[in-house]
Amino acid sequence: MNTTASQIGKKISLRLILITLSSLLPVSLLANETYVYKEKDGTIWFTNIEPKSRDKNKFTLVNVYNRQGTYKSCYGLSLHEQRQRTRPYDRIIDIYAKQHDVSPLLIKSIIWTESCFDQHAVSRVGAQGLMQLMPRTAKILGVRNSFDPIDNIQGGTRYFSQLLKAFDQDKKLALAAYNAGPTAVKKYKGIPPYAETQKYVKRVLKKYNHYLRQ
Repeated sequence: MNTTASQIGKKISLRLILITLSSLLPVSLLANETYVYKEKDGTIWFTNIEPKSRDKNKFTLVNVYNRQGTYKSCYGLSLHEQRQRTRPYDRIIDIYAKQHDVSPLLIKSIIWTESCFDQHAVSRVGAQGLMQLMPRTAKILGVRNSFDPIDNIQGGTRYFSQLLKAFDQDKKLALAAYNAGPTAVKKYKGIPPYAETQKYVKRVLKKYNHYLRQ
């Protein structure tokens, strides 16, 4: 039986709120560690600032990630360099995009934005691989190894397909849900007012339209 996007949303219990200071402070001032805390209502918080001792009874420490992300910017690459970077994964993307009835160019755009086609990418909050799957999401999707391109693309594409169905094929909402979680999109009845999520949706769609024009 297939797991629906809403079921995944409930299992993850995720209202993704990024409290990293990446938009406020220079990278040199950011702490390497990212603390993941869970509130009693299931809300997950990602922060590089450890909560004050008086607030610790309100949170449960879930994990701490301290590996720097390996994202490499794709901006500024020539068309030839872009094709060289994406070519090893084109066939895999086509297979699973067709299987899950999703535009391969949209999946390609997500991968470009998420990891710049670096299969070993790890974000500051622990998202892994080409489509930047969080470990718990990957487990729910049956992804055994997020750093394996086939496993990662298959799982990420299936998840995005479920999100498209859950949001009536609305690309913007599905992308927002992929970034911030379906619960946040439902809560705000649209793209959540998170700067990171709003930028993410715009970046993916910009790359998607670029691919369409090629």
